[in-house]
Amino acid sequence: MRKLPIYLGLLVALTVVVELLWRAPLQAGGEAPQVSTAVTVVDALSGHRVDQASLTRLDDDGAPVGSSLALTAGGLDLAVGSPRLVRIEADGYLDRVLALGPGEPVTVPLTPAADDAVTVRLAGQVMMGRRFYLPPPGEGAARLTGPDDTAGHDRVLAAAAPVLSDADVTVAGLGAPLVADPYVAGELPAGYQQDKGLVLAQSTAVAGALARAGVDVVSLADDHLMDALGDGLDSTLAALDEAGIAHTGAGADVDAAWEPAYVGARGRTVAVLGCTTLGQPGRIASPAAGPDRAGVANCYPPRLTEAVRAAAAEADAVVVVLDGAARAGGTERDAGLRAGVRRMAGVAAEAGASVVVGGFPQGPQEILGIDGVPWVQGAGDLVTDQQQWSALRSSVTRVTVRGGRAATLTVDPLAQVEDRPVPVAGTLAASVARQMRGTVAGLTTLGEGTVWWPDVGTAVEGSREGAPGGLAQVGNAWTLESLAPDARAGRDLLWGTGSFEDLETDGETSGSTLWALGKYVTTSLEAGCQGAQGLRLRRGPLSAKDVVISPQYRQPVTPGTQLSLTANVRLASEGASLEVRWYRSLDPTKRSSGAESVAIVPHRLSGPCSPVRLDLTVPEGMVAAQPYVRLSPRHDVNLAAELRVDDVALVAWNSPGTVGRRLDTVQLDPTGQPVAVSRTEP
Repeated sequence: MRKLPIYLGLLVALTVVVELLWRAPLQAGGEAPQVSTAVTVVDALSGHRVDQASLTRLDDDGAPVGSSLALTAGGLDLAVGSPRLVRIEADGYLDRVLALGPGEPVTVPLTPAADDAVTVRLAGQVMMGRRFYLPPPGEGAARLTGPDDTAGHDRVLAAAAPVLSDADVTVAGLGAPLVADPYVAGELPAGYQQDKGLVLAQSTAVAGALARAGVDVVSLADDHLMDALGDGLDSTLAALDEAGIAHTGAGADVDAAWEPAYVGARGRTVAVLGCTTLGQPGRIASPAAGPDRAGVANCYPPRLTEAVRAAAAEADAVVVVLDGAARAGGTERDAGLRAGVRRMAGVAAEAGASVVVGGFPQGPQEILGIDGVPWVQGAGDLVTDQQQWSALRSSVTRVTVRGGRAATLTVDPLAQVEDRPVPVAGTLAASVARQMRGTVAGLTTLGEGTVWWPDVGTAVEGSREGAPGGLAQVGNAWTLESLAPDARAGRDLLWGTGSFEDLETDGETSGSTLWALGKYVTTSLEAGCQGAQGLRLRRGPLSAKDVVISPQYRQPVTPGTQLSLTANVRLASEGASLEVRWYRSLDPTKRSSGAESVAIVPHRLSGPCSPVRLDLTVPEGMVAAQPYVRLSPRHDVNLAAELRVDDVALVAWNSPGTVGRRLDTVQLDPTGQPVAVSRTEP
């Protein structure tokens, strides 16, 4: 159990701006809107009101609705370093749930509650099997006690439920069939695909948990959906029907597999279609449905065009889910799959889809635009049992559709915290936002860290400066525009988690999100350098073991890439060091194939924080790296040892001159010349 946060009252500036593309008046007869609208900010988990304010028009000339409206809400009682999941309620507008970090000004688009607008949430794929039934190495219990553990399944989704419920219709995907007694490990029993290398299954209890968390429809078009054969498909459909969750993408034959799911909300209808590029008929263990064979819908252009056009004629919004996007660190075959998915996304957009979402690969993927239709290439897995760093980030996208077309789009970042999807804020949320910032026409501007805006607003220019040759942060929601000739830019492979601030909204932890800490490590206000807190490593004089901290899993790397492991040190005894270990596999059970380290010079508490840096080049044959902060024995029975550290980052450097949205760290040139950054504000 990590140390509980210290609660203080902090002033939080929350700015809420109404969508600029909406032109219908709120009041009857086309009158100008009222000057002030009541707004309530509610804790989304407890339901308790945390603030009350008013939504007031910014301009003074009586402009119609569509002008910028703003709310300033102060005095939210937040824990130090602890984000809170809040719901904003405003008269005449749809509710909006988001993660709010202490002291972070956040801009949020509110949707007027009108008849021709419908909101859709797009969540990732769900795989709540295998490792969920196995206790973790060492101490601890399994996440699920068994297939009938209803409360356990609900706990997995509890932290994300307010976000999943925050729309008229919420769509997710299933990454494995739902069966009464799912296969976990060992010898594969009868009733499963015997000629397939990897077979997955999860409990029928997943259906009820998804429904209670707010999911309305799931896509079944996944290459693992038929792992439990026809009986597995039957039990999946039965469990979903019993839970009241609509489904698409699989069925008793090819026509049933292509049948859209229609979901009604507030007098509008949303159609969802799912198909996969991984289900090619004829290959071994193909899950594709046929005229007389149960299975999943296999994507091919004529059938996809026909299905989308038919759905668009019956519904106010059409969501197309395409499975088959390549996994992180994929192969040349995966590149071909990406090309196939791109082709299908274009077909769906041309046929009339309102939004296209990818087959939920590991980790969020860039959002692109196809003739004004947003294509969310991948949201990341909503729930996963993968023990890989690339699978820990996720997102839930919210799209507002009017007249069959997407009008606005926002992204809410999540992270897999102790095998549960949890909304996050701060640097971790910003890393998800950077990953997903794409080129959607009319939807390209990112707001404060986690929000996508319509492409309207004012361009703001800025700069970043610091010590010559030193490091500078680009800043959340800022884009690196230009570099000095001898400067270079990169991105933190640890996603800002080395700040050791509390980035989660679950309220149970106080920092070190996604890091593995031992019992001699605690979060500490006295260890902080830039943020509110850092980490404190301690060891007794008789201790013979190292005290070590590291991220939970290895970071994927590419041979030849230049890296820098950096940290700020508040206090250091002799024996402290930074270290990077190299691996030929992402498998956490495989041993390292080498290591490099740098000693941390002893540092007194009375001085300012001291930067430490280890520069490296990824060796040939290595596919993963793991950074460590280590406090080794001093071999002196009279002296204890301590290390207070903050701001750990593992920066992968790009080629000189490279700029762009995804880069978050700059190494300034030897003269300290500033670099140019920009952002768009509403």
